[in-house]
Amino acid sequence: MVSIRFYGKPVALTLLMLFLCGVCWLPKDRFYASLGGACDSLEQWQAAIDFYSKAIDCNPKYTVAYEYRAEAYSNIRQWQKAIDDFTKTIELDPEYAKAYYNRGYVYSNLGQWPKAIDDFSKAIELNPKLEMAYYNRGVAHDYIGQSQMAIADYSKATQLGYLLSVNHSKAIALDPKSAMAYYNRGVAYASVSAAYDRGYLDQLAIDDYNKAIELDPKFAMAYANRGYICKKLGNMNQADKDRQKAKELGYKPEQK
Repeated sequence: MVSIRFYGKPVALTLLMLFLCGVCWLPKDRFYASLGGACDSLEQWQAAIDFYSKAIDCNPKYTVAYEYRAEAYSNIRQWQKAIDDFTKTIELDPEYAKAYYNRGYVYSNLGQWPKAIDDFSKAIELNPKLEMAYYNRGVAHDYIGQSQMAIADYSKATQLGYLLSVNHSKAIALDPKSAMAYYNRGVAYASVSAAYDRGYLDQLAIDDYNKAIELDPKFAMAYANRGYICKKLGNMNQADKDRQKAKELGYKPEQK
């Protein structure tokens, strides 16, 4: 008999359906992992964590359970626990590109940019077509002022088919007061413009940087990137103002 906490009617009904569908005949580790997956689909993250933990108790080398538990921890912002589980996933499967990518993403959320870059780079080494790894490595380079390396990664992500502006438009729809969402879409427009010579996107990028600055007047990178585009468009007066403002706010461009 499975002993669980009560997580609410939708979860209870899903677990009952899994029993009726015969999932209970799976090996115990896969059985508990399946229950965790059902809870994931309902965004019941703590319930999912509990079931993945049971799966790991049954099989301490169950790579997938560590990976999925790490993702559940990420969803409730328990970053260190997520890092620990992604690290265990890598220990069990050192060639698994997605695990490096996901751990890099967690490091990004913690502002640990060099570690994030290392993990994204490893993910790319293992899977050169992992477009989101290029994009997020670009974000990390951007944050530490390595603008040219960032542009190269954004461009590569775009070439591989990552729909930057579409994804970030969805993020803006979910949180229209997020300065970062507007900034990221501005970066997307600018990178597509640079990669494919689509100059008309530069103004869209400026508009998004303007909105990001309106929402967060201390957003140094938004000033820096707006200044970069203004310089490209020949508006040197605004470019100089933005460069100076970004510097005042602590932005340090890469050294040439």
